Amino acid sequence: MTINEVASALKVPVSKIRTIIARLDIQPRRFPDDMRRLYYSEADIQRIRAVLGLQ
Repeated sequence: MTINEVASALKVPVSKIRTIIARLDIQPRRFPDDMRRLYYSEADIQRIRAVLGLQ
């Protein structure tokens, strides 16, 4: 999922997601067909959910 998709799925502002990603030092992956686009794995999203208390 992209950062915007993560934010909308968790119903949290993108700025808060960016802060959590920075604090957890989560590194995004790049789409193979477009190296400019970044996405986050399911494991990364689960870590974000845990911080937000949404388990």
